[in-house]
Amino acid sequence: MATNLTEISRRVAPDVMGCPNVLVDEAVLRTLVKFCEETQILEKAFEHDVLATDVVAADNDSVSVNLATYLTDGRPILLTEFRIDGVAWDAQEIKLLNDQDDLDEIAISGTKFFTWPDTTHIKFYGIEAKVQEAIAKLKG
Repeated sequence: MATNLTEISRRVAPDVMGCPNVLVDEAVLRTLVKFCEETQILEKAFEHDVLATDVVAADNDSVSVNLATYLTDGRPILLTEFRIDGVAWDAQEIKLLNDQDDLDEIAISGTKFFTWPDTTHIKFYGIEAKVQEAIAKLKG
């Protein structure tokens, strides 16, 4: 449920009589951002242009994305949405024993798999070797 900032400020204002609305709005916004950061529910999105040369065929057609390129504050812990050229895919985290595990054996129609190989990267599998746009939404 999305709520407008002014609606929340309106509910807070009676408790701080005489405080200018702009200051109430700023305080509410700062509090919401701090809450989201501390509870790790802040969602961030990024777009990554995939080139055919980015896809590693020998590693289950994977693409590794350096998250530091897009996210500068904190490490995400959850992928909430994944799209390729506007088409939504179900994305499931998978634990691979090594890079040679064959994902074709567990392929699920409409699903892309991903891993967190280290603290600064996310790796997507089963990506076609062509120019396309990938969009990911992450919570951290």
